[in-house]
Amino acid sequence: MNVRALAFRILRKYESEKFISREDVDDVLSVLEDRDRRFLKELVWGVIRKEELLDWYIDQLLKKRDIPPAVRVALRMGAYQLLFMDSVPDYAAVNETVKLLENENFKKLVNAVLRRIKDVPPPKEPHLLYSHPAWIIEYWSSFLPWESVQRIMVWNQKPLPVTLRANTLVVDREELLKTLEGEGTKARPCEHSPIGVVVEKAGIPLQQSRAIKEGLATVQGEPSQLVPLLFELRPGLKVLDACSSPGGKTTEIAELMKNEGDILAVDVSFEKVKKVQENCQRLGIKIVRTLVADAERLSQFLNEEFDRILLDVPCSAL
Repeated sequence: MNVRALAFRILRKYESEKFISREDVDDVLSVLEDRDRRFLKELVWGVIRKEELLDWYIDQLLKKRDIPPAVRVALRMGAYQLLFMDSVPDYAAVNETVKLLENENFKKLVNAVLRRIKDVPPPKEPHLLYSHPAWIIEYWSSFLPWESVQRIMVWNQKPLPVTLRANTLVVDREELLKTLEGEGTKARPCEHSPIGVVVEKAGIPLQQSRAIKEGLATVQGEPSQLVPLLFELRPGLKVLDACSSPGGKTTEIAELMKNEGDILAVDVSFEKVKKVQENCQRLGIKIVRTLVADAERLSQFLNEEFDRILLDVPCSAL
């Protein structure tokens, strides 16, 4: 399996939509062997985190910066490998990136830029060096010492681990850990989520694990797991999840309600809503209704009252 081609596909989608959920990436990671999973994870999230810095390096070497999005994505991927992935030989970073493109002229362009990119002196601007918006650095600096601001930005660049959430309708966290251990997967409890586990090294691809195939768990980032735990949920409540796809928090809410009550899961497209439905089916969730609608215009479609409303627009998993 060509891991760079998978990363290229994911990053082209991100370039088009300027959004990608962590769960979407984890779905791809779950079918890969451990070494390929680590490589794809670092490459995809690294390119996204350092996009502005990578573009700065690339633009120093372009005569015309208006290039096709796919070429821009390929250049970012190659630049990230050359500048930040010491385990990748330079020749592999260049040659394998060039192979992602079909047009010969663009192949030559990418080859020329990547072979010179390490010669470019690094920028001096903090927002480029640390890959954070200038406005947020300015805001933090207004009430924090610079050393604290630097520590925050360095921490924010660290990749997040793959985490699972136990489906508490059928297992507790200890049972999930035993299931994973029996498959040769090294995992540990999450630090903050009482129902989450961190996968440190997978014994088999997660999509082949009993935990996923039999609905014992779902892939979900730990920050995302924490949100429903703040809702003081109980069986019988009526809940609205207004930005629900792919369904991580929706299904967790259902589990915390013991699969008793009523949940309306809303998102803007049939594709997004379908992901929620698929996750509910796999996890045995019976109390979720779905609706395709824009959350900004829900009053045009609904005349209902809810006990709890979740509107996690920026997505706490990111």
